[in-house]
Amino acid sequence: MAKIPLQKINPNRKIRYARDEIHRTKILNRKRRRKLRLMTLLVVFLILFILGLLSLRHQAIRIEDIEISGNKVIAKDSILKESKKLLEGNSLLIIPRSSVFFYPKDEIKNTLLAKFGYLETVDINSSLLGTLKIRVTERQGKYTWCADSANSRCFLATSEGFVFAPVATNSNTLFKIVGLGDGEIIKPFVYPIGKNKFSNLVSRIETLPQTVDKLSGGKLSVSAVTLSPADDYVFKVRDRSQGSVYEWNLLVSGRTDLQTLGKHLEAVFLSTEFRNQMAGGASLEYVDFRFGKKVFYKYLDYNIGAVVTAEEADSDSDETPIETED
Repeated sequence: MAKIPLQKINPNRKIRYARDEIHRTKILNRKRRRKLRLMTLLVVFLILFILGLLSLRHQAIRIEDIEISGNKVIAKDSILKESKKLLEGNSLLIIPRSSVFFYPKDEIKNTLLAKFGYLETVDINSSLLGTLKIRVTERQGKYTWCADSANSRCFLATSEGFVFAPVATNSNTLFKIVGLGDGEIIKPFVYPIGKNKFSNLVSRIETLPQTVDKLSGGKLSVSAVTLSPADDYVFKVRDRSQGSVYEWNLLVSGRTDLQTLGKHLEAVFLSTEFRNQMAGGASLEYVDFRFGKKVFYKYLDYNIGAVVTAEEADSDSDETPIETED
């Protein structure tokens, strides 16, 4: 009987076992199930996304009405017009800007603040009933701030010196501030001279008119100030002491403290020489308090029927110094 030769075994040959095939089949099935679940979730998400977009376009959850409150100066129709324009169209081509969930809240707020200088704050809220509620607060004008004495360009300013809206000087009786002291252009929506410098100016605006009114027995009133270089201020004084009304300038320094300035004002206005000259019919051109204890004042000569200008007057006789005491 012939012998059958034995085959050589290849050491690199991979031996397949039944348990390996079963394990591999389980892994493939598991991957198929995961892929199927992923596809199912993707389809469900897509369907929900489409349904969500369709629901956003439903009239029931879109802004149909806008309520405005808090406005006094700015017309309600003007605020409505600007707000409605920003609710038109779609965001990302598909999401309605009028949706109660996705309306451009910040854009509406910033646009209104930029458009209307009177507005100080804008608060916006929406309801599921389709109403957009816009509540505003408006700035209060404390001063009229003009670029020059000719009133060519004037704005309203707050009590903190924030310039915010154009205004005609003949339409209000607010205290007037003129210029910047350095020749620059006045612009809206800024603090033209900064808060610190303005605070120094306001301390004089709030104190000096009351002091002058008290010392003159109500015959003098201060209604305007012009800013000069080096922090000097020229206050415009309306004088009714002679029956008719005329104006003269009161010059003060922003570097002099209020207490010292008050003492100097009192020393001049209550001095016998000054009171006698005023009682005698003399009319002032200016009183200058910028040089410490020495105060200069100059008169106009109405007795000759014409105003004597600074160039025509003799400074030795017209300009009089008064030495004040600390």
